[in-house]
Amino acid sequence: MTIPGSVVGSPVTPDELDRLVLSGVAEIMEVLDPSPPRVDGSDRLDVPHARDADPSDASRRASRPPRPLVDLVRAGVRRFDRGPVAIVALGVAVFIIVFTRLHVRNHDAYGSMAFDTGIYDQAIWLLGHTGNPFMTVRGMAVHGHHVNPILFLLAPFTWVGLGTKFFLFVQTAVVGLGAVPVFLIGRSLFAPHGSAGARGLIRRQPVAGAWLAAGIAIAYLLSPVVEWINFTDLHPETFAATPFLFAWWFAMCKRWRPYAVCLLLVLAVREETALAVVMLGVVLMWEARESLWTDAWRNRERRAALMPGLATAAAGIGWYLVATKLILPAFNYGRPPYYLQSFFGSFGGNLSGLVGVALHDPGRLVSTVTKVDRLRYYRDLGVPVLFVFVLSPLHLLLALPTLVSNVLTDNPYPRMIRYQYSAALCGPLWIATLQGLHRLRGNGRGTWARIRVRWLRRAVLGVLLATLIANVNYSPSPLSRVYHSGIWSSRSPHTDVLDHAVAMVPRSAGVSATYNVLPHLDQRRLIYNWPNPFTESYWGNYDAIHPTPLPDPSRVTWLVVDQRAMGDSERKLLASLIAPGGRFAVRMALNDVVVAEATQ
Repeated sequence: MTIPGSVVGSPVTPDELDRLVLSGVAEIMEVLDPSPPRVDGSDRLDVPHARDADPSDASRRASRPPRPLVDLVRAGVRRFDRGPVAIVALGVAVFIIVFTRLHVRNHDAYGSMAFDTGIYDQAIWLLGHTGNPFMTVRGMAVHGHHVNPILFLLAPFTWVGLGTKFFLFVQTAVVGLGAVPVFLIGRSLFAPHGSAGARGLIRRQPVAGAWLAAGIAIAYLLSPVVEWINFTDLHPETFAATPFLFAWWFAMCKRWRPYAVCLLLVLAVREETALAVVMLGVVLMWEARESLWTDAWRNRERRAALMPGLATAAAGIGWYLVATKLILPAFNYGRPPYYLQSFFGSFGGNLSGLVGVALHDPGRLVSTVTKVDRLRYYRDLGVPVLFVFVLSPLHLLLALPTLVSNVLTDNPYPRMIRYQYSAALCGPLWIATLQGLHRLRGNGRGTWARIRVRWLRRAVLGVLLATLIANVNYSPSPLSRVYHSGIWSSRSPHTDVLDHAVAMVPRSAGVSATYNVLPHLDQRRLIYNWPNPFTESYWGNYDAIHPTPLPDPSRVTWLVVDQRAMGDSERKLLASLIAPGGRFAVRMALNDVVVAEATQ
């Protein structure tokens, strides 16, 4: 801003003073709002489109004299733009620290369970130490239970003695880092600035849009669904959401190499995640649909636009078939995946049976998906985000395979958000939520665009408040009303006795332990979930016609059991094993905890 007058310090006339004030106000407004809000097909918000720029603007800016005050304010705005990044980073750090401490405390207090922390902790250890990874906790081979290649990435950590606590930390960190792609996707949708390159984590963006994206990222961390999937023991499927979200962001950026890496990580989590990958490919092809209507295959660029979606869908279909038709039967006595019959037995236990019911008895499907527990499940998924994801039905298709599986299964646990079965839904539902918010912004110009931007801001605020309220009412976080209800275990004199019992067992011994003690002893080749292998309980394929045989009980040389975690029949079995003349001699019996060693 220049001072009117021929000489600095000379008198200023009233007219010059008026011009000075008006020019100063105009320049400050230019700093705070350099252009009128605009929304058009280029997905730009509060940034003028390049084709609307006046060519003479650049020359006018170049000839404009220095304006120290304006430059100082602009520098402050640029620094303020880093605030959203800092808020997201702080939120992720708090999430990881809080839930890692809760997991460690819970595990130390014997709150981790054999199903499934014990299963996967032993599986990871076996992959790093043996050539025959048969999980004695579960009665199945690692690759006959589920196809989880991602466990190979964790196996080397067992070589340096890391175990359950470290894996729970990794799980929490991966889940918490999902807020980063949520922020990046939201910033690209709400406040794009040029192309959304992968190196643009701290790229200058319009401030308002970046803060909206930060609000959605914090809402992700507060989401009860996100926190519950991390709460429920150690599960590979909880690793799916974050790479899936990153894959979507890289697809938005058209950075296909990191996209492919993220896709491989999603496929490596578990065989069913391949179905979400198939839908991802379908959505990408639909978004490139303009190429389909005009001789797509005669134009190299148009073919290139379709190839990512085609390759993604093909990879998902191919991996699902390889995993379910080749790998799982090869490690499971030639049988199909065990969960098909136990989860979908009422629909024939396979996909063809489900399709047959859909074609010949659609009313049965309708009555199934509208039962009370299913409606409650939809409520728990949708209320924290105000059901915004329904505004983007195309992107909601990403969640369709997992949602259908969870709703139609005979098992009630997949329809409860406090279990791991909703993990594969997190990524798709948050993508659909972000795209739904983007649709609220709409496309338009002038006053209508400003109104739609206000809608977007209010919707983001509503989602943030809704997730906070839901968090307080039904999440496992310290903010929740249920936090002190005993969902997280804590130390007591009884856990001190259990510590002493665990310390008595030799490192290489074959052990049968109750479900609460087993995760502290599972990094060994022979560890059984009591009362296995003496009598069958949750063992093998759950197949009554072709049951998985129990191993020889003589392989067990130590018993470590907590009688508070037993039923009457199991207490009678224990009494027979430690009775005078029995196979085991009691080495410790204190506070309902029994440690016995084989004597014959």
